[in-house]
Amino acid sequence: MNRKKIYLIAGELSGDTHGADLIEAFLAEDPNAELRFMGGDLMQKKGGTLAFHYRDIAIMGFVEVIKNLRKIKNSLKKVRADIEAFQPDHIILIDFPGFNLRLAKQLHGLSTIHYYIAPKAWAWNKKRVNSLRNYCKTVHCILPFEVQFFKKHGVNANYVGNPSKSQVEQYLSIHGKKHEEYIALFPGSRIQEVQRVLPVMLESMKDFPSLSFKISKASNLDVEIYEPYIENEDQLFDNNYELLNGAKAALVTSGTATLETALFGVPQVVCYIANSISYFIAKRLVTIPYISLVNLISDKEIVKELIQSDCTPQKISVELAKILTDEGANKMISEYKNLSSILGQQNSAKTAVRSIFTSS
Repeated sequence: MNRKKIYLIAGELSGDTHGADLIEAFLAEDPNAELRFMGGDLMQKKGGTLAFHYRDIAIMGFVEVIKNLRKIKNSLKKVRADIEAFQPDHIILIDFPGFNLRLAKQLHGLSTIHYYIAPKAWAWNKKRVNSLRNYCKTVHCILPFEVQFFKKHGVNANYVGNPSKSQVEQYLSIHGKKHEEYIALFPGSRIQEVQRVLPVMLESMKDFPSLSFKISKASNLDVEIYEPYIENEDQLFDNNYELLNGAKAALVTSGTATLETALFGVPQVVCYIANSISYFIAKRLVTIPYISLVNLISDKEIVKELIQSDCTPQKISVELAKILTDEGANKMISEYKNLSSILGQQNSAKTAVRSIFTSS
């Protein structure tokens, strides 16, 4: 019996987290599977062979991508050559659509291609559904509302559950819920996000002198990135779940962290500042009413979103004060419970892996 050969591609910290779950699920389903990947430290700890580290190409924003086109093109060429040499039975693309969809087109016909954590084509750049339909055998969605959109466009999509929910539930089952009096700050996992958002968050905290705060340090970023903004390294916290588990409230950039904050039952304000040119372009392309997963999944405003010019220390202070009251906190936490119900109970990595193997 031939060993199944699997190649996974993750291009950022969140993808590394999800990729680690997939590797664990693949090896549980088939202990003899041979795994090779572009990813990070978390995936490497689970097994298989790390061919490329994502930190070498983690780029966000329209302007940043344009500036780094040559770097991206070279990375694509190297990854493609490695995959062609490996000759996998299955290629698993994890989020990171700007890179992965180009790779899907180049590798079409080499082996079976699957997408885990679908590109947000429902928000902008709907042309991406053509690539998903033409090059991917299965597309595994982690947001319930995505499936209808993709199926409408002829994509073989299915909902596999949300990985954040199962990960948070597993963490809480082991550690239990704690309650402390600090504010958790999540300035993002990319250098540009930290540089734009963290100073504004910290300025707003001056209005709450009786409350301490702790800052989420992205594992892919060096401490030096944070040093211009902090007094000492003790303010940095590199375990997001431990940080959220004790937080009284949180200031969070958009992304998976907003959903994780909700699943921990922590009241939050969403704060986001993009490159001005990138924001100008996105404003004309994005067709959705919210940027946070909490509001998108719930299809209404549960958490306040302060974006671009609205993301000021003064406005953050006003919104944070609201959710620090019992009334404000309890209202938001009550809405979170409905959100959890919408997400369901599936283990997304296990469900996706079984779907991939049965589709062979």
